[in-house]
Amino acid sequence: MKLIILYSHAFDVSHSEAEEMVDILRDAGITIVTSVPLRRKFPPVGLLRSKGVPVAFGCDNIFDVWSPFGNGDLLERAGRLAKSSGWGDERSLAQTLQFITGGKTPFNQAGEHTWSKVGDSANMVFVEASCSAEAIARRSLRKATIFNGNFVSSSI
Repeated sequence: MKLIILYSHAFDVSHSEAEEMVDILRDAGITIVTSVPLRRKFPPVGLLRSKGVPVAFGCDNIFDVWSPFGNGDLLERAGRLAKSSGWGDERSLAQTLQFITGGKTPFNQAGEHTWSKVGDSANMVFVEASCSAEAIARRSLRKATIFNGNFVSSSI
């Protein structure tokens, strides 16, 4: 059984305390879910990822947590995470996609194609971008959404 924790204020600690906590979370098989809130602390996603703790994005409503700003757009939240974490190079931006795709990215850290492949679920969003890094950084226009192989929204 996996335990998933929706972030609250548990990471308002020193870096050494955070590292110790991250090791405990990893060893316990716990996944952290964050909303990447505006102007509020959120989990050290880079540290969690580097230590092998699964991280995902979510929200408790369509707006940002405890704020009227936001729109529930997970691609926008990925861009917010990349910006606040200083992940501005193409590889880091592209790897940020993993937090909204269940851990999948088109290429792994070594640059090898990993997703999508024949047999993968046909759930996707088409965006107006030249690559995944641009989609994260530029808040690209969504052109179509496909769920289980069916268009559920489209301007194509």
